[in-house]
Amino acid sequence: MYKIIVTDKLNADAIEMLKGFGEVTYDTEIKSDELKVIIKDFDAIIVRSRTKVTADIINAATNLKVIGRAGVGVDNIDVKAATSRRIPVVFSPGGSTRSVVEIAVGLMVAMARDIVNLDNETKKGIWLKGKVEGTELHGKVIGIYGFGRIGRELAKICMAMGMKIHAYDPYVKDSDDAILYNDFNKFLSEIDILSVHAVLTSQTNHSIGTKEFNIMKKGIYIINLARGEIIDENSLINAIESGIVKGAALDVYEHEPPVNTKLVNFKNVIALPHIGAATAEAQKKSGTMIVKDVIAVLSGKKPESCVNSSILDG
Repeated sequence: MYKIIVTDKLNADAIEMLKGFGEVTYDTEIKSDELKVIIKDFDAIIVRSRTKVTADIINAATNLKVIGRAGVGVDNIDVKAATSRRIPVVFSPGGSTRSVVEIAVGLMVAMARDIVNLDNETKKGIWLKGKVEGTELHGKVIGIYGFGRIGRELAKICMAMGMKIHAYDPYVKDSDDAILYNDFNKFLSEIDILSVHAVLTSQTNHSIGTKEFNIMKKGIYIINLARGEIIDENSLINAIESGIVKGAALDVYEHEPPVNTKLVNFKNVIALPHIGAATAEAQKKSGTMIVKDVIAVLSGKKPESCVNSSILDG
């Protein structure tokens, strides 16, 4: 019987699926040093974003046959180390798509109409009717940075709202829904709203900094539901203070929980605790998808979504 450890929260249905296949250890509080000691006993590990599956842990995992990441990003897993050990890293890229898209739209509307601040003022007894003026999203240009599953779904909804869709993704060559850019700077210079959905890599890390903010139109809105490291937070602070950025909605940060209190306390910044995929529906889909792929690998079958799939062909 296979031994499987789950170190981050997974929905009950997914856990039951695993129990039907092997012996499951479910410990969402385990620390890295503890995991490194016991990982040798397991054939599979399933994580979300909390657990860091480092090279040290992978190298200590003498029986490990598959690493599962319930979610999209795999930056908390040392894929290079896993690949060198010929351990497949499977993930569930489509499970949270709709939830992230919906919160992106909600944040756009919230910023454009200053909903959070107006709610706070009304609750304080301050009546601002006739003293505020919002922004209409219809006709505005949204720039989608990262045009994968989430970016493409976001484009469809924004099109229905009458927005113009511009996108930058060096891996996407054509689209019926968006004007695609090869030049990142030109892309940034022509948009009214920037919604970040890129994968964190050495190329995208701090790819939006002082130089990039200075290219943007004054009064731009920024949304980041991808990874905090993509935006240089100190540069974002300067862009907010100078008026280049009219508002920002952040669900991710360079350090989590955020340590940059100045950034999250701006009145025109909506700060959320990394909950873009935190819906019951997304959690269920992601959990079910990752369990199916982990079971597939353990059964000698090809998984649906594997980051290092080339090792399966050898």
